[in-house]
Amino acid sequence: MKRSTAKRSTLKTSDMLASLGSRVTAAGGAMTSASSSSAATAAAGGGGSSSLSSSKAAGGVSASPLSLTGSAGGGAAGVSSSGSHNKFADMLYEAICKDTEEKPTSKGQQWFRDKVFENCTDKAIVLANSRIGTHACATLVKLLKGTSIERLDLSSNSLGDAGMRSVISAIRSLPSLSNVSLQCNNIGVDGGLEVAKLLAQNTSLKLLDLGSPANGFRKNHLDSKVIGKLAVSLCSNNTLSALGLKGNTFGAKSAEALAAMLTRNRSLTFLDLEATGLGSRGASVIAQALGKSRYFRHLLMGGNGIGAEFGKVASSLLSDNESLVALHLENNAIGHGVLNFCAALRTNTSLLILDLEGNDIGNQGASALSDVLFFNRTLTSLNVANNNIGEQGGQAMAFALNQNPVLTSLNLSQNALKNAAVIAIAESLVANVALISLDLCSCKIGDDGAVALVSAVGHNENISLRKLRLRDNYISGHAGELIVDALYRNKSLTVADFRGNQIDHVRLNKIRSVCKRNLMEIKDAEPRRLRQEIARLKGEQIKLRKAEKTLKSYQQSIADTKDKIAAIETEKAEFLKAQNKRRSEIQAQISKEQESIDEARKKLEEKQKELATVEKVYNERITELQQSVDKETAARKQIESDLTKVKQELEETIKDRPSKVKELREKIESVRSEKVEFQKQLTTIRKELARLQKAYHEGQPILDLIEQARALLIQNTSSSSSAAAAAAEEDGNNESSAKKSS
Repeated sequence: MKRSTAKRSTLKTSDMLASLGSRVTAAGGAMTSASSSSAATAAAGGGGSSSLSSSKAAGGVSASPLSLTGSAGGGAAGVSSSGSHNKFADMLYEAICKDTEEKPTSKGQQWFRDKVFENCTDKAIVLANSRIGTHACATLVKLLKGTSIERLDLSSNSLGDAGMRSVISAIRSLPSLSNVSLQCNNIGVDGGLEVAKLLAQNTSLKLLDLGSPANGFRKNHLDSKVIGKLAVSLCSNNTLSALGLKGNTFGAKSAEALAAMLTRNRSLTFLDLEATGLGSRGASVIAQALGKSRYFRHLLMGGNGIGAEFGKVASSLLSDNESLVALHLENNAIGHGVLNFCAALRTNTSLLILDLEGNDIGNQGASALSDVLFFNRTLTSLNVANNNIGEQGGQAMAFALNQNPVLTSLNLSQNALKNAAVIAIAESLVANVALISLDLCSCKIGDDGAVALVSAVGHNENISLRKLRLRDNYISGHAGELIVDALYRNKSLTVADFRGNQIDHVRLNKIRSVCKRNLMEIKDAEPRRLRQEIARLKGEQIKLRKAEKTLKSYQQSIADTKDKIAAIETEKAEFLKAQNKRRSEIQAQISKEQESIDEARKKLEEKQKELATVEKVYNERITELQQSVDKETAARKQIESDLTKVKQELEETIKDRPSKVKELREKIESVRSEKVEFQKQLTTIRKELARLQKAYHEGQPILDLIEQARALLIQNTSSSSSAAAAAAEEDGNNESSAKKSS
């Protein structure tokens, strides 16, 4: 069960936009439903891949322009002969072996020939998952030179940044190439920057896929720098209509650059930003930018963890944008945030596809969406799988089906609806004639719910349901027999998937045969309907011829009247022309005079401004000079006062100098005499000390000698003190005298 859900998610992009791809390739046309082709695939495989794609098919919208599918038919790159076809395949196979460092084998060669023959035509080269590397890519570019291919799919190969140079060269050399898919090629920053340079100049490329599915190998890893350059290039690109960036986790940092691009670009209508790490902030910036767009149609932002806060931004987007037809928000944990944009959905008149799978909206969100379906008359596809919806929410959806006449696809898989809700849905299908696809896989449905649902489908002759999926439920083998009996009466169901229940293979094969029978009858009924339409158109053609004759007579009379009116209009035009010419001349003359007056007024104003400026500068300069003169005068007076004081002090000093010099000389002489006297006493003391030493050596008593020495010292101490004082006074007087002299 989990495997099938994951596979449905990976096929969503490819199932959503085949109509866009065909429209771009054919240069025109409207979106068309592919329910019959998908039904054929399902009838052959008992549900198979078609059952997986229906969860994202969005109301029968077919395959994506970003995921090329192989088309049968011969000849690669416009080569029709078998020999040329084999030569093309062999050269490419040898280059692939060189990339993979493997030895070529005849078995591998034949396998690759068959692959090229099945998937390549003169308009499309589809070589996904072919191990193409740098050498093989360069070889392919040489082989494609001069061809007129329109599509190139090299997804899931090993191009890398080196191989991207060859791809860029091919795109530039092939003016008819409009669709390029490069998913899962390990393209990094260098390769992404080369693509950005290409988009700034290319005028033929319309579809470009650089994404990487969640389960893919060799994923591309374009960072915020590359996305910024791509956004700048797309601001001036007017041809690219679809861009896939899925799985490149560049984050919210690049959202502002993409938002700025979306406000300026007028050609881009499809943008895949699934699993790019936008977060709530990045998704809000993108949604706000698209609210102003009148051209954008398809937005994929699943797996970005945008949360419940995005509900308010989505409400503004759905209210303001009038061109958006598909909005995919699966696996974003929106929860109760869905309540915020349900009010906008009620009045929205453009949205056809809404995908809310895996957002845990619960019964409350399902009830709110049921109310939306009661009023909305444009939404054709709704996916609320894996949203924790119970019996209450399922019954609300059943009520919506009973009231809504436009919804063609409803996916309620992986919700615990149980029997009560499914029985309510069965009752609503009795009156509903619009629903084409209903998915109730993994909904815990038992025998009662399944039998009631199939009985409603089998007994309603006006029912339009083509696809019914009840896979992985609790349906028993006994109920399977009742289901087979009920489906035998149905003429519209072409897909009925009951696998994963307790129904045996015999009954499953019977169900497949019923679907196959219905499909063949629908195909057979188509020519009958066309013949009836041809007969009706022939009758209308006869009526049209009669009306054409009447119309021609009316047209002739109208033509005559138009000629008369044309003549009158010509005269009127000539008169108005002359009048306008004269008016223009007068207006021109008035304009010239007014310009000269304005110019003179401007010059006068400029001169007045200059005069005022000069006068202001002059007054400021005069004031500054006056202040300078006052300062210099005050300084001069102060200097003169100081000079007078100095002169007076100098004169007083000169008068007192002679007497002071005389006194100093006298003091110096007395100090000198005292100094001489002191020296004499010092000589006497030395002689006495010598005598005492001599007496000591001669044996005189020591005490007597000490007493004599003490007496001598006392006597000389007084005289030496007076001499020292006199000397000190002399030195002080000399110092002060020197200072005064200086």
